[in-house]
Amino acid sequence: MMTARRFGKLLLSYFFRGLLLTVPLTILIYVLATVLHRLDSLIPYDFPGLGILTLLVGVTLIGYFGSTFLYQPIADFGHEVLQRIPFLKTIYSALTDMMEALVSSKKKFDQPVLVRM
Repeated sequence: MMTARRFGKLLLSYFFRGLLLTVPLTILIYVLATVLHRLDSLIPYDFPGLGILTLLVGVTLIGYFGSTFLYQPIADFGHEVLQRIPFLKTIYSALTDMMEALVSSKKKFDQPVLVRM
């Protein structure tokens, strides 16, 4: 049987978990609505959907520049750090090789191999 104190803690944990789920979503919706409203007021044409199109193009361009100019230095730094830690170096290298073999255009598995045990 659940005591009143334990039930209160359970309800409080559910409340905070609900806040963790709803607050970021609410902030995202508010920011998107504000940005769309400001974009629509900046564009002098009365064309429905032009604000959201501008927002999508802007976010895509930011993603492109982030991927090309910002991502590579950060990825290189992370690669160097992981190569210096002894145990993580082994795991990171194995996972990197496996992902390159499976996903990249470089073919690592050129020949079939039969392993007998």
